[in-house]
Order: sequence, then C-alpha cells, then structure tokens
Amino acid sequence: MKRKGNKRLKSAVDPLEDAAPAPPGNIFAGMSLDIILQFLLFVSPAELLALHDVNKWFHCMLHGKKVTVARIWVQSREYHGIPAPFEGFDERAWAQLIFGRVCQECGENEAREPDFRLMMRLCAKCRTENLCQEIDFSEDSDEAEHMGPIVEFDETFLHSKWEESRKEILADDYDSYHETHWWAPYCFDMVPIIRDARRGRPGAQKKLTKLYKEGKQRLAHSIICDQWRDRVERAERQTKLDALKDKFKALGYLDPELSGLQVDDRKMIAQFDLPISEPAWEVMRTALESSVKDKRRDRLIKDHPDIMKGRQVLAREAYVVYASTVVPKDAPYLPTLEGLDAIPEIRAICERERDVDINSADFAGLPSIVTDWVNTKRAKLSELANSRAVPEMTTDRFNLASTIFRCKIEHDPLGRPPMFGGDEAMRHVGETCDPQFDKPLSNIAAALVVSLGLNVNAVSVADMDRRNARFRCDGRGSYGVCGERNKVTIEVFTWRGCINHAIEVHKYGSKETDPSWGTTDGERYRTEGNAHFSVASEDLAAQARGASTDDSPKAESTSWVCGHCTMHACAPETLHGVTAHVSAIHGKSQLGASDILFAPGVLFINKGCYSVPRPVATQAQPAVATMFRCLRCNKTKTFRGGPVRDHLKGKHQILDAVLDVDYEVAI
Repeated sequence: MKRKGNKRLKSAVDPLEDAAPAPPGNIFAGMSLDIILQFLLFVSPAELLALHDVNKWFHCMLHGKKVTVARIWVQSREYHGIPAPFEGFDERAWAQLIFGRVCQECGENEAREPDFRLMMRLCAKCRTENLCQEIDFSEDSDEAEHMGPIVEFDETFLHSKWEESRKEILADDYDSYHETHWWAPYCFDMVPIIRDARRGRPGAQKKLTKLYKEGKQRLAHSIICDQWRDRVERAERQTKLDALKDKFKALGYLDPELSGLQVDDRKMIAQFDLPISEPAWEVMRTALESSVKDKRRDRLIKDHPDIMKGRQVLAREAYVVYASTVVPKDAPYLPTLEGLDAIPEIRAICERERDVDINSADFAGLPSIVTDWVNTKRAKLSELANSRAVPEMTTDRFNLASTIFRCKIEHDPLGRPPMFGGDEAMRHVGETCDPQFDKPLSNIAAALVVSLGLNVNAVSVADMDRRNARFRCDGRGSYGVCGERNKVTIEVFTWRGCINHAIEVHKYGSKETDPSWGTTDGERYRTEGNAHFSVASEDLAAQARGASTDDSPKAESTSWVCGHCTMHACAPETLHGVTAHVSAIHGKSQLGASDILFAPGVLFINKGCYSVPRPVATQAQPAVATMFRCLRCNKTKTFRGGPVRDHLKGKHQILDAVLDVDYEVAI
C-alpha cells in the first residue's frame, strides 16, 4: 500500500521548475580576456563610463586598481587621442571629468565645461560659493603684518589687491587670474602657507616649494588639455556647419562659389540680404546661429515648413525675382543660378514669359513682402531699361583698377554678390555675363554697380554721368581699396547725375582733440569744398553752399523734398526722384532754389555719416525732419537715424561693415 505524503512538507524542487531550461550565463564570463580587451579598444571612454553602470559584471571589469582595469582605460584613451591625465590622477575619474555633465561638487546642477586646473567640474553656483573668500586686510589684521600687497616668489607674483578694510576674491577674479598664474588653483591655500613661511614655521617653506612645482606642472598640463578640447569642439562645430551649408546648397540658398562663412562669425547672418518671407528669414537666421551653439539646427530645419519647402517657395521667389527684374528683357539668354535652374517648372515659366506677373496664380501664396519688393525693384529697373544706351567705355579712359564693383547679373540672390576690381569685373562680365567679349561694357549698366559704401540701390547705374569723382578720406581706409592708411584716394567713374565734383570728407576730430575718435559712436564726418549735384541748378548749389553755416559735430546729411507740395503728398526720395517728380508733376524742366528744398537728417554710409549743409527754414517752407523706415521687416514705424542703425544691428544682424543696406527715407 502506497504511503501518503505529509501535507505539511513540500518538495524541495518544483517539478515544473526542474523541467524548465536553465537561464543562460554571462556570455562574457567564458570569453578570453584578450578578446574582451580587443573589443573594448574601439569603445570610447564616454561609452566605457556608460558600460560601467550597466551591470555588476561590467562594474567589476572597469572598476578598481587592477592592471587589467587600467589597461582598458588607457588603451581606449590613447586610441581616441585624448591627452593623458595629470600624474596621480585616476583614469576613470579623468574620463568622468572630460565626458561628464554633472557638477562634481553638488552632484545636481549641470557643468558644461571642465576645469583642468582644478581637475573638477563646477557649476556656476558651486564656483561662486567655493571660489569666493573674504580676507581681512585691514592695517590691524594679522595678515597685513606679515604680507605685503604683492608677494613675490620665484618670479611669480601673487596679487592681493589692497583695500581699506577687506579684500573679496570673486569668481571673476579667479577666471581672469588662472589663465596666466600658476597659483590660481591654490589661491586660497597660498595665503596661509606664505604667512607660515614668513613666520618661519617648520615645513612651511618645503610645502610651499612642493606646491609651487605641482602648480607649474598642472598649469602646463591644463594648457595642453584646453588646446585639445578647443580643437575637438572646433571640429565638431565645423562639421555641423558644413552639413548645414550642404543642406542649404541643396535647396538653392547658397552659391557654391560663395565663401566667407566662418564657424564663430556672426557676420555670416548678414550674407542673406534678399528680403524673403519674414518667418523663413527668422528661422534661417536662428538655424545658422544655433548651428554654432547647440544641437537645435536639425530640429529647426526639419520642423519649420518654410525651410522644408524651400525649393517650392524660397527658391522660387529668388529665381522669379532674379529672372523678372534683374535680367534685362532684351538679354540674349537667361543666365543660370546654381541650385535654382534645377527646378524645371520655374525655369520653364521664366523662359516662356520673361515679364513674369508675380501676382498671377502661378505664384499664389507668396508673402506680401516679396511681391512688394519685386514690384519696387521692377519699377526702378524699368527706368533703367527705358533709358538711353550706355556709351561704350574702355580702361584707357578710366582707371578701373582702384574701383570695387558688385556684379548684378551673376549673383546669389540669397547671399551677397561677389566683389571685383575694375579689370577683374570687366573679365567677369565678358566671360560670364556677355558672350560678346569685344563689347564687354555694353551691358555694364545692368551688370555692375559701384559699391563704395554708398546706397547705390536707390540710384540707377544708368542715371550716372560719365565723369570722375574723387573721394579723399582722412581716417581709416575702411573700403578695402589701395592707398595709405590715413589718406585713401578712391577713383570712382560714374555715368550721370550722382556726384560729379570733388568732395573732401574729413574725419571730425582726431586722437589728440577728440577722445571718442576711432570709436563707433565717435566716427563723425564733415564735408568741405564744392559739393552739389549736377541735376540741380547753380542757384540750388549756391543755396547749399550758403547754408553751410553749422560746424557742429552732429553728423547730418540731406534728403530732398518737393518745394511745391511738401505738406501734401510728395514722397521723400533721393534727389533724382524729387527732380523727376518736379519735372513730371509740376512741369519744371529748369530747377531753381525754390523747387527743391533740403531736409535735415542722418544718412548712414558704411562706418560713419556724411555731413551736408543745414537747410534754412523760412515761414513759407519750414525745415522737415527726415526719418527712416526699415524695409527689412516692412514696418510702418519710422525711426530716426541713430535708432534705425541700432534696429538693423539688433534685429537683422546687419553690422556697419555691410554695404547697400535697404532703407527708405520718410517724413
């Protein structure tokens, strides 16, 4: 008879558990150590830190003072070109210092940059709290008796600035000192050690010498580490920027020949000076800025719709503007633009109908700022197309070598057009823009425009006279032309109506007389000599010369308003626009002193202001203040001269060195 089992007792092994297969063991446990070391050779120290916290096996493998542990960390560091740690510093702690992101003092806040002199990562809060110390340096204190204001030790100075009651060492002082002084990591320890050494306490001098040697060695090592870290970060930023430039090139934003985009150069934002839609412009600017600073660049380009459909919107805008406004209607062919001629539908539209109606259904959805800009450009260039033919010129009659030009035919509509010298510009026009090289300057009115800091966008090239205008600038040669540093002579040849007399522009003040000389706010100019415009009569020129009574250092220039309808509807324009208005509306072919009036204002030209005579206000025609309206953001708000320059700098990143800034004079 089978005996029944005791119900209180259970079997030691569950039958189901006994039948189940055993879990597999660690695959690394039976692997040869040489194979593991060979595998870990290709793992970076940052990845080793992650493996260190995966499980207990990796923790034991990568932690401790065993020879194999040190061998793993050393070979990984050497394979990836990381500098060796300071003598006596642990390899794993060295990797944590370089690749960690958490403050090693509090363990909570983020610390982006390691301090190789202190061998620590400190957040801003811990740096301020731990590197600040108040030391009493009053005359009655014990420290003042044994320490002077400067403690000299082996040609190295420990600066302790005297104050009447106390000295506060701030974190800013540490940041400025530790770049050049070996004692920076020990600035707080040095004070009591030097005090003990001067008091003659045993062992103090020996300790001070040891600390001095260690500090010099740590300084040399930290310099090597800082240089390595700068190289790595610079290479990473350049890689990101190259990827961004390639992506913009694929969308037709940048000309492959366009150069000058530097990694940390904020002026690269100013190279995009085509007024495209405002949201897309802001995102492009933000993407360029963020590509240098952080990792938001890919997300911005990916998420923003105007960037993703750039080939359908932004590139189309650029090509339509280029084909319908810049290229003359009678041109023998339509030049191509890199990245834009690959859009067949846009190419077909522009080839089929040169005078494209940008308001048609084919281009529905374009921002209003683009259509307004195109219509304005077309109105200005229609005058160029209907003007008289430009006579042929040769280099024998005019010295073109000292003149800087910008090509208006072959240029990147979203970037800055290339700049050429005179002879180089002629070759460029003959070889690239005009296939008939025997007449290289026949289309120069539509191809080149003089760029010497003047706002040439408001004056058509065909409206200039064929004369020479000589500028002499007593100051810095800021236009990049040949000449001495303090006396730069610029030869400019013009066609008709701009400036046809010698204007001497002198810097107001000097280094000896004006303390603000050479600064941005202190760059003031004044004009001397005969300065008048050829389209105005001699009476107007006499009025201009007679009104030149104000020699104040305030930088002023002129705008021109109609003398017949100033208080009504005459839009403030340049001299050429006002003369055309007076001739067409009021029937005045011969202009007199009462037909055109001066209006005071500020016209910013490159790195300063040109001063012109102040108008004489009468009871009939009071002087009208000139204002400026920003065309970049198409705001109706008007600015005076100074605020509009600050507005361009702050919002649009347009610096003083950028030429041809679009603006409109407004009353």
